[in-house]
Amino acid sequence: MDPQTQQNAAENSHDPIPTSVVVDIHSLTSEDTDPKLLRESAGSESCCILRIPHSLARINLKAYEPKIVSIGPYHHGKEHLKMAQQHKRRFLKFLVAKMQEKGTNPQELINAVSTLEGDIRGSYSEDLGLESEELVEMMVLDGCFILTLFLVVSGKVVCTNLDDPIFRMPWILPSIRADLLLLENQ
Repeated sequence: MDPQTQQNAAENSHDPIPTSVVVDIHSLTSEDTDPKLLRESAGSESCCILRIPHSLARINLKAYEPKIVSIGPYHHGKEHLKMAQQHKRRFLKFLVAKMQEKGTNPQELINAVSTLEGDIRGSYSEDLGLESEELVEMMVLDGCFILTLFLVVSGKVVCTNLDDPIFRMPWILPSIRADLLLLENQ
């Protein structure tokens, strides 16, 4: 038999499936089919924070990675971004002092973010893998960091007692600005 005839015969063959390949179709269809990584809110109007598709990110991974500061859960805890966590705590301390000067209870920050936890989680396309306390702490620190940064840079708040290298080294602010604009750093 010529090679073409052998190929046609093989394609039209109805030989039984080899016994070494056993797949139970019922187990494939009966397992939980709800997405574990992709949230149900993905694709809805409320979900607006997505990861960069791998096909784009792999072209230049560093283009989508923050250099100085992580904001939000996608890059949270990465080793090269931990230095900024100290500054976030310093900025939070500064804001808490300002709140107390004005007679506002700083616990209101935690309470306000806690009540928004469901909305926060629904804004991300993926399961965040964070406990409630971790998420609320991260959002409070990140939010206060951004708020303090904007207030100081805009001149709305004078920080004579906030002697922070972020404001003394001219190259850091442009890098932070670039990090804040990254899609996955929200």
